[in-house]
Order: sequence, then structure tokens, then C-alpha cells
Amino acid sequence: MKAAYFDCQFGAAGDMLLGAMLDAGLDREKWLAEIEKIALPPDSYTIKIQQVQRRTLAAKKIDVIVSENAPTEHRHRLEQSHAHVVSHAHAGSQTYQHPHKHQYEHDHEHTHDHEHTHDHDPPGHNHDHDGPAVAMADVQAVINNSKISKFAKELSQKVVARLGSCEGPVHGMAPEAIYFHEVGAIDTIIDIVGFAIAYELLGIEKSYVSAVPIGRGHVLTAVGYFPVPAPAVALMLANIKAPTLDYEIDFECLTPTGVAVLAEICDSWGKMPAFAQVQAIGYGAGTIDSPKHPNVCRVMIGEVSAEI
Repeated sequence: MKAAYFDCQFGAAGDMLLGAMLDAGLDREKWLAEIEKIALPPDSYTIKIQQVQRRTLAAKKIDVIVSENAPTEHRHRLEQSHAHVVSHAHAGSQTYQHPHKHQYEHDHEHTHDHEHTHDHDPPGHNHDHDGPAVAMADVQAVINNSKISKFAKELSQKVVARLGSCEGPVHGMAPEAIYFHEVGAIDTIIDIVGFAIAYELLGIEKSYVSAVPIGRGHVLTAVGYFPVPAPAVALMLANIKAPTLDYEIDFECLTPTGVAVLAEICDSWGKMPAFAQVQAIGYGAGTIDSPKHPNVCRVMIGEVSAEI
């Protein structure tokens, strides 16, 4: 059977996992065609795919950029996997009122006046957290209303539900009381649904995941500084009994979305399987180019025995 080994020795985030899949030979045009089926208004975001280097190692970097039509104060990218919480329910969705879905690709790295931080934030990095909030139910509704395959829809909903089931308890709230900030919600949807689509298009039947580092330090969220690993990450790791590494990384290297995705696809944690044949290898890049290690996660895809 076709299996994948997700080598996350230096961490994992939603965009890093997706980048690794694209680098492993995923058909971009087919993937982008499926992304168009997500129930978000047209022309309100772009997907940028770049070839970058992390400690000289080539990798794919994925960024979701909100359209110029969006209010300026909402265009800073919020950390994609932190579902920030509030103590009251939000009536209605304010999320998808500006246009959304034009894609383009770059095969080289660009320099911008400001970087849209997508996963591993350096300590003290500050996000703009103003703007509309998006309830968990609104994110689930977007996925339900999308014209994607049954498999991609079900996997995406499981990942979102896992995020809610861990974000809620650590804040003493029900999962349905969790919300995402506007830009973060769009990014999260693309990361999660995009990965589910990629997983199906690559025909992966079984997945293995390495032990993961947890990072250290702190991360700034909408409600203040939180310790690394983020509380939801710590709870998810405990719930799934995932093995961790003692490699010290001085920033948030493992995000809630990254862990939620891995938890839903993982059949076995720890060891790489014995591949009869390795067919493809891909690297997905995080934002920081760490001086100590290549800030990437790697996927290896190949054939394994059905008995494993």
C-alpha cells in the first residue's frame, strides 16, 4: 500500500506539511482546481508557492495572502493555528464579506516590506489582532458548503473538531465558543482543507509520523503571552500519546494546526516504516531560517507491506 512518513524532527505547522506535499510531486494544477471549490468568495486571497532555502536545504514555502480589497488592519497574517478565545458567542459570521480566491505561484523567493508570518514566530513577534472574529461553526460551515470530495471534507472537519476539542478545555470553554480572527480563519481553512485535498490526490493510504519537538519560550496571542508549547498543543500531544524529542528549539516549532493534522492521519508514531520503495520526498519550509537547523518538515512517500 502507499504510505507516507512525516519526518517532523524540527517541528510542524499546517503550511509546512502542505509545502512538503507540494514538494513531493503533488500536481499543482489539480490541487489548485480543487482549492477553487472551497466555499469562500472569489478573489479575496492569493496562494503563493515559493522555492526557498532553509540552512541551504531547498523546500517549498506556502503563504496565504488576503486580498488588497480586505481592510488594511486585517491583512497582517495571524498565526494560523491559534484559535483565540472569547467569553461570549459571536452572532453571525463576519468572515467572508470581502472577495477571496485568486491563486498564483512563484518558483523563487521574494523580499517584502513585511513578512506574513505563517508559523514559527520569533519570541516577542507581535501580530495585529484587531478585526472581526469567526466562530468555529462558521469555519465548519465553509467546509460543509465546499464542493470538495467526501474524503477531503471529512478529514478537514475532523481536524477542525480536534482543534476545538483541545482549544476549548484549556480555556475552560466549550469548543463552539472558540473563534478565529478573520485572516487567521481564512489561512487555517486553506491549510487544513488544502492538506486534505493533497493527501487524497497523492493516494496516501497510511501514515507514520516521527517524534516531534515541542519548542520553548513564549508566543504572543490575542489574549497575551502563552508558553511554548501552546496549551492546546500540549493537550493534543497528551491525548494522542505522541512521542516528543529533546532537541531544543527556541521558538514555537509545533503549532496546534500542525499537531491536529498529524493526529488525524497518523497510524503509528515514532519509527519510519520499512519502505519496499521510496517514490517521492518533499520538504515544507517554516518562516524562520534558523541558524541551528533547517526549519523544515519532510515527507517520504512509498510502498509498504499491507501487514505493517
